[in-house]
Amino acid sequence: MNLSLVIPVHNQQKITQTCLDSFRSTAERWDEVDCLIIDNGSKPPACEWGLPCRVLRNENNIGVLPAMQQGYKNTVGDFIFFTHNDVVVYEHGWDVKIIGVLRNVPNVGVAGLFGAKGIGSPNLYVLPYDKNQLGRSGNVSGCHRMPAHHGYRLMNKDFEYVAVLDGFSLIINRRFLDENNGFDLNLPPHHMYDNHTCLQSLNLGYKNIVISLDAFHSGGQTDVNEQWNNVFGKSKKEIHDEAHYPYFYHYWHPDNVVKGKNRISLPFSIAQDAGER
Repeated sequence: MNLSLVIPVHNQQKITQTCLDSFRSTAERWDEVDCLIIDNGSKPPACEWGLPCRVLRNENNIGVLPAMQQGYKNTVGDFIFFTHNDVVVYEHGWDVKIIGVLRNVPNVGVAGLFGAKGIGSPNLYVLPYDKNQLGRSGNVSGCHRMPAHHGYRLMNKDFEYVAVLDGFSLIINRRFLDENNGFDLNLPPHHMYDNHTCLQSLNLGYKNIVISLDAFHSGGQTDVNEQWNNVFGKSKKEIHDEAHYPYFYHYWHPDNVVKGKNRISLPFSIAQDAGER
């Protein structure tokens, strides 16, 4: 089926087992899914949890993005489903549905379960920079169990084109990653990798889509319940701020389009009706 499933974890054994149980029990062809857990220094090690998949062990927490790079290097699927361990899938046949959509929609670089039509406010490059200047707009979700008060606009079709996708579930075309030499490890190890990777996809001429799938993301379990930041010698806020500025902020500056380095820049959006069918 050419689909890999990669889940970076740091402790959170029970949550991870619930996540994997949901993926396995609702898959139509689980035996064909190339599943890999990236264990970022869990205690006890994830290889002792009795999980129904391979485990790659890092003795220390190397961060989400470097773990995703390991997932890219150590899986074989044409599409790699990177997901957080606090996601639960309810839709039976999710695996067949995802592959079916990706085979029928040409040139998808990144897919996912929640995205947005636009990113960045008109005053994005007005200094001093504030993270609110990089907000998403025109939210689209295929997760029908997500609460409506978060502002998600539910879908009535199998997929919809978007500008960016949320990192809790990113389904990435290996061809795009190969062309881009994997993930951009110049980013800090946490945060903004989702927006950055999606913009890189668009910059190379690929399309990004949200796939309508019945799932739920409880959100931030490792972030809230683990002091994962200690190994980096910084507060969670400091790491979060660094992910926004300066690297991401300057990478997508309009000046880089003028200089011929990029095709697109921030703020960026696609038409509200793009992908309607």
